[in-house]
Amino acid sequence: MLRYVLLISVASLALAGGVAAQDAAPRQNSLPVTANAAAAPATECDRLSNVPPERVIATPDEPGLRFNQGGGATEIDPIIAACRAAMAEYPSESRFAFRLGLALKAGQDGEGAREALLMAVMLGSPGAFDETAGTLAAGGTPDEAKNGVSLFEEAIGLFSHPELKRGLALALQRAPEPLRDEARAIRLLEEAAGQGALPAIVDLGVAYQFGTGVETSLETALQLYETADIQGSAYGAYRAGELYRDGPAEIRSVPRAMLFYTRAADLGYAAAMNRLGQIAENGEAGIQDYDRAFRRYSEAAARGYTASMSNIGYMYQNGAGRPIDYAKAREWYLKAFERGDACSGNSIGMLHDHGRGVKLDMAEALRWFQKSAAVNCSSALSNLGYAYQYGRAVPADSKKALGFYERSASLGNGSALSNLGYAYKNGLMGLARDRAKARDYYERAVKAGNSTAMNNLGMMYLEGDGVAKDQAKALALLRRAADEFELNAMNNLGYFYERTDKALAMRYYEQAIERGSLPAKRNLARFLARSPSDSDDAARANKLYRELAATGEPKALYAYAHRLDDDGCHEADMRLSDDDDTVADECEEVVRAWLGKAVAAGDRQGIERLAEMTAEGEGGLPDPVEADRLYKLAMAADPDSEIALTYARRLRAGDGLKQNQAEARKLYLKRAEDDRDAGFAAVDMLLAGEGGPRDAPAAVALLKRLSDEGAKRANVMLAGILRKGDQGVSPDPAQARTLLTFAVFGSYEPARVPLAEMVLNGEGGERDPEMALTLLRSGEDNAEARLRAAAMLGKGEGVKPDPQAALGELRFVADKLADMRACLPLAEFYARDFADKAKAKVTDKIGPVETSSGEDPVRAAAESYLCALANGAPEAKALLLKPEPKLPRPILLAVKAQLAKLSDQPISSGPRFDKPVLDLLDKLQLAVGRPMRDGNRSYFQSMVSRWRDPVIGREAEAKGAERPENIGWKMGYRLRDAWHERIRAANPEELNKPEPPWRRPRP
Repeated sequence: MLRYVLLISVASLALAGGVAAQDAAPRQNSLPVTANAAAAPATECDRLSNVPPERVIATPDEPGLRFNQGGGATEIDPIIAACRAAMAEYPSESRFAFRLGLALKAGQDGEGAREALLMAVMLGSPGAFDETAGTLAAGGTPDEAKNGVSLFEEAIGLFSHPELKRGLALALQRAPEPLRDEARAIRLLEEAAGQGALPAIVDLGVAYQFGTGVETSLETALQLYETADIQGSAYGAYRAGELYRDGPAEIRSVPRAMLFYTRAADLGYAAAMNRLGQIAENGEAGIQDYDRAFRRYSEAAARGYTASMSNIGYMYQNGAGRPIDYAKAREWYLKAFERGDACSGNSIGMLHDHGRGVKLDMAEALRWFQKSAAVNCSSALSNLGYAYQYGRAVPADSKKALGFYERSASLGNGSALSNLGYAYKNGLMGLARDRAKARDYYERAVKAGNSTAMNNLGMMYLEGDGVAKDQAKALALLRRAADEFELNAMNNLGYFYERTDKALAMRYYEQAIERGSLPAKRNLARFLARSPSDSDDAARANKLYRELAATGEPKALYAYAHRLDDDGCHEADMRLSDDDDTVADECEEVVRAWLGKAVAAGDRQGIERLAEMTAEGEGGLPDPVEADRLYKLAMAADPDSEIALTYARRLRAGDGLKQNQAEARKLYLKRAEDDRDAGFAAVDMLLAGEGGPRDAPAAVALLKRLSDEGAKRANVMLAGILRKGDQGVSPDPAQARTLLTFAVFGSYEPARVPLAEMVLNGEGGERDPEMALTLLRSGEDNAEARLRAAAMLGKGEGVKPDPQAALGELRFVADKLADMRACLPLAEFYARDFADKAKAKVTDKIGPVETSSGEDPVRAAAESYLCALANGAPEAKALLLKPEPKLPRPILLAVKAQLAKLSDQPISSGPRFDKPVLDLLDKLQLAVGRPMRDGNRSYFQSMVSRWRDPVIGREAEAKGAERPENIGWKMGYRLRDAWHERIRAANPEELNKPEPPWRRPRP
């Protein structure tokens, strides 16, 4: 017996942990009556326990403690008192000491429970041996597991009862290696089942269901469960119900599950009552019935089932079939926690965290999370991780946060797994970014049923972020998350379907909005705002934007301002406030007003946009001082924001801010560590001596770092310095040539021309004009390289002159690449060709002069000169506008004729370009110069925005000035259309392609 006493002392810490989870596989002991049991008649202890005297252990089919009602700690007190009295009257009767130990344990009196159970063991109670050994075996540490197995072995030697064999089998299944022995556990269960222990039959079924020590066989598992059920085992009926409810699709059947749960519940099995409550609450059988759910939970709670107590609390907290009553919710959570339900303490913490029915108190919430985590509630551990990650009521501590998350994740908590996945994906809490680990954690969280992880993993597959793109898998995950009411998933699905299924997109957005998602409301408003301005959808978009702004939520305020900024104001939008009838004169004034509200609410994007508007003077006069304040505010809100680069650019140029190149240089150098654009801007300032002394060595060091990071542009800039050397930097043409070579072979086209120049001139290596020409001509889409090749062929630089090959290069650049830099060289070629072929003819007539190009040289030269003028070529303007132009008269006249045709204005027929013609040329160049070269509308937009300025606009209108689009813009579009028609005609394969997205109908 001394040995047993020593083993019990090892169990003392484990026994303090409270009641074990009641829907885990429980042990049953129909253990023999002890030698002195007959001497003690039935007592009040037996009656209150509601168990016949011969039952001496809490089992799934014969509970050791049954509470008459309620299930709170107060119902335990009479049992404790009665069993103390029985134990005093019959001190040698082991069952009273054992039952007292169980009651004290349920009442959270760990010390008293240890003493009572120790006394029961000393009196030879097999149930006390079983309880103590089972508690030890489940303790979690290798030593506890070893002591638990040893105590079972000793008990079996003393009593040789099948229930003790079952207990040993369960201990061996769950023990850590090398103590775990699943094969022996199966043999023990088979022996116990053969001796009539029904729970052993059920546990054999569990082994076959999960393949623990035997080959998985769901059919065998069901047969064993139903065999036990037929013989009256509530536990067997419950396990059959579990398999039918949660098993694979081929056997899943909620109606059959309910049948078995009902049989178990009728036998008094509380876990089955709880399951029936869950099925009714969730509508798993097709009908949601909160009253039935509440009734079933109450039945189970009356039998002390703590999970049902917690579920009742949840129903009161969320108004599920009951009026919301946070006080009652907290009362039931507290009752469950005091009876041993670890995570009910976490639920109390959440009430304090959100101020529901109690004062919002994060410190109190944290105290409950800690109490709940102390008994291994995974949700509480996850919440502690969140508190330490973000510094909620405790100093932020990434190391502690990770520790709590990992403990919670080890218990299978989906939220903790999802948070760890998010941390690895984004490099949070000091972790290195690791998409593979992020995916692994997300997948584990998805298996645990976490809807946030379903959404996040779905987006990884949708975007190909660290995984191969898989739209089907992505949508399946997002739909699963949306079915679990994950608002981000609904929002993401809405965004996905915007392009393919408007009705479905709107449905997902609407579902999210119904559940309070502001991001979904913003997205739906943005989506509908694309509709024609007079449509019902556009009207609804305006209504949604105003509703969003009315919430005062920072992002909503910015969204409304952004919509007005992009699409302009409707009449209803022009009111500056809902509190008065003040109406703005300009839409920009309204935008600035709403942005001001967003700034006051702390929205970063609002701060950034208002800073831009204030610097530009949109909606008012420019205010450099206020703009500077706003830019600094935006950078303080998000130090990593791109706005820092915009601020630096404006400081450098004095654009909307007081010029401060020293501060700009400092900002660029600071951001150069993480941003390549900042690095290149810093290099420019270092080399130009802006904001401080010129520092070529520092620029070279920065370029070397950028080059090492793979920035090929840095190779070109570094080569430019090393090619000739600089102050403090020794020339190194060989290294420069190597850098350019790497860049070219890395498909970085801007390096092609500098490399060809070095090869042509023999810098840093052997001189090879043919190789230089090959380099230039192999840049298929590189207009600059092809133009340089044309120059080499035309002038014979290191190669044999070839005018026709040069013309071919120019025509390729003009017709295939649509680059207008070829216009002036082409014009010069045609003019020279015309002059050479027409020396013997009358040059003041447009006659049938044949040229080597096979084209009409006058028309071709005129078109090319006009193109060069529009593109801003100074040589063309200087040549054509000389008092005595040196070009042949037919070409000059053809230029003027085409100009008159484009402008719809009469022009004098003389060869000289008088002032009206010069004005037209200026407007033409202003309107189309940059867009025709770059292929976008940015220059148009910047030009027209100048006319929107209220000061400039009013001054111009007062002088009767025409807006640019009325003259120059119209001419520009006509010339560009003509030019592109020529290109398309020269490239028949282009005829069936859609128009470029930047082309617009002519005004």
